Amino acid sequence: MKQLWTIIPFALLLLLSACDPDGDGNVVRCEDLQDEQELSFGMAYCQGDFCRTYEDQDGNQRSVTSMEECEVIDVVIRGSIEEWGQDGEGDCKWVEDTQPYCAPSR
Repeated sequence: MKQLWTIIPFALLLLLSACDPDGDGNVVRCEDLQDEQELSFGMAYCQGDFCRTYEDQDGNQRSVTSMEECEVIDVVIRGSIEEWGQDGEGDCKWVEDTQPYCAPSR
């Protein structure tokens, strides 16, 4: 029983660090954004602007038409949708609907 109490705080710390990888308490998700006068990167991401198209290996913009293309789009740094960049994690999800589409996942 004593070993369990030493593991629980460690597990909670891991869980919290996954939600806030920078540890600064500033995790920004789409539902946290306020309407602004100017379109910010975060607002454009939440509208789905970065999940509708991708750049192919030749530098051409292509429409996302499959789950495979959608789920590898990496445009947001983990922890905040306000920061553009690549962190190796997909930032879009494929939504099965009458007309399937690619949408923001954060």
